[in-house]
Amino acid sequence: IDLAMILGPDSTDTVESAGHRMLIYPLGGVMGLAFITTKDKTPVKDVRVRKALNYAVDKERIVKALLNGAGKVSGQPATRTGFGYNPGIAPYPYDPAKAKALLAEAGYPNGLSLTLESVPGTIAADAQVFEQVAADLARVGVTLTIRVTTFPTFSRRYRQGGWEGDAFGMYYNADPTLDPLRGIKGHSCLSEHPWFCDETIMPTFAAALGASDAATRARLTGEVMARYHDQAQSLFLFEVSGFMGIAARVKNFRIANNFMYLHEVTLTGGP
Repeated sequence: IDLAMILGPDSTDTVESAGHRMLIYPLGGVMGLAFITTKDKTPVKDVRVRKALNYAVDKERIVKALLNGAGKVSGQPATRTGFGYNPGIAPYPYDPAKAKALLAEAGYPNGLSLTLESVPGTIAADAQVFEQVAADLARVGVTLTIRVTTFPTFSRRYRQGGWEGDAFGMYYNADPTLDPLRGIKGHSCLSEHPWFCDETIMPTFAAALGASDAATRARLTGEVMARYHDQAQSLFLFEVSGFMGIAARVKNFRIANNFMYLHEVTLTGGP
């Protein structure tokens, strides 16, 4: 193997001890738990619950302990390198007391139960990340059941609806254009089977999509990011990094916006 993709940080020692190298590179998306708010009976219909879940998770610890510091905590569905990223948005801080207060205010003083649908292996260490999210939520009285599904099932529900849980693991992917609106079109009223539909932001959303100049589009996209943060559309976690094992014989390899420039690669030392 010359290139091993979607490795985790725990593979670094194995790769490097064999004389190869681990490449850690930024991707154009944000990892989160997308809330399914259009179902009749789900606690996450209440924005106070969604905000409480954001306050309940120690995202800094997840990045440091599970990703070896590769990634930045996020509070919006756009990365810092994304077009229209809103620098005025601060991620939800870790505040379990505030999380408990919001849950009580929403009518859940004794906690609640939620189900997360996930497809492990989408990004590095995502299974461990979801387990840690569940552990953090348990500390504020929220029981998160993680239901592993297959990608075909996930894809069908993404396109056709029929979600069984209250949230699903989601990588808000803006590669290769770095346009975050691409990643959240599905998380809006534009979806044929929406799981989150905020009618109040759609005029701004439409204006951003139809803007004729870059400055206007960037400003409007930033407003959309702010609304998605304020409504806690997702339990936003972190900006995603990729981990790739590069064999020692591979030279001149580079990757940008998730494009690999293989035509520049040279190999040394035989087959």
